[in-house]
Amino acid sequence: MHPRGSALVGWWMFELEDPVPAGVEGVEYLLGRLSVAAAVLSEASFLVPSKLECRRWKAFKLPVVALPLDGVVEPGPLADQLGAFAAEHGAPEAQPSKLRLSGPGRYFDASGEVHVDDRLCDLEITNYRTHGSILVLSVYSDVWLPYDLTARPQPEVWRRNAPRLEAVLRQLEAAFGVEVEPGEPTKHAEILRYGLDNLRDVRDEVIDTLTW
Repeated sequence: MHPRGSALVGWWMFELEDPVPAGVEGVEYLLGRLSVAAAVLSEASFLVPSKLECRRWKAFKLPVVALPLDGVVEPGPLADQLGAFAAEHGAPEAQPSKLRLSGPGRYFDASGEVHVDDRLCDLEITNYRTHGSILVLSVYSDVWLPYDLTARPQPEVWRRNAPRLEAVLRQLEAAFGVEVEPGEPTKHAEILRYGLDNLRDVRDEVIDTLTW
């Protein structure tokens, strides 16, 4: 297994087509979508919410703001905090364009021992207003792969963790009523609908993506 949280390994999108309302209602809508997804990930021990960041604001160049969380996403109070931050920076009408949710998650090693990673995965939602929003799940570990990032087989690690990833993706599909869309391949993995696979060379040999 490769040290956690160092690089993006895989990502998936969920296109939420409902238009995002304007104003506070829209902020609460985005936070509500994050809350639904966070509940799925928290139940699976993938992510226990510890920080919410507003990475970008619609039509305003405000600083990134990070709000501490205690394991849950409460749309109303968080919308109030984001609104207060925007007002303090002279833009009370500013609406978040991109929100990111992060926190620790658990994975299993080959012997079945549980480990905690501060950045096993994260969730991000982008506001496209009348065109809806896009939710992205990103993972930063190789525990979902049959081989680690140095091309060493890790069948037990994969067997213990890959089904958990598939289950989470299917549960998110069910929660939002949309099909998951695999992201583009990363430096480290091929993205499948419900999982990941290692990159291979023209001889069909697994690539050591740490030195590739």
